Amino acid sequence: MNLKTLSLLLLPASLTACASMAPREVILDTPEISVTEQQKVACLRYAKDRYAWKDKESVRIDDAEWGTVNGIKFLQIVLNAKNTYGAYSGGQYAGCFLNGQNQVFSFRYPFY
Repeated sequence: MNLKTLSLLLLPASLTACASMAPREVILDTPEISVTEQQKVACLRYAKDRYAWKDKESVRIDDAEWGTVNGIKFLQIVLNAKNTYGAYSGGQYAGCFLNGQNQVFSFRYPFY
């Protein structure tokens, strides 16, 4: 599934001091900026460490692409992991916000 075909909404309460803002449309329109392996690894490590998984070592990124919300760039990723039966259950979207040193400063999972 192509990330550009999705219409995503995000409540930016964690990104702004105003808690009563309406949801904003996420724009996935930065094709000139490629996603590096270092950025994917940072987001994957963050997700593995902070969420409960049936099989933590099976968590993987199926797709990654840059997007913006309220002028802030973030990495839109699709996380997939094995379920109780040992099969991959299908990806779920997550938003990974990185600083200039590729360190995660905010993460939203699931992200929709």
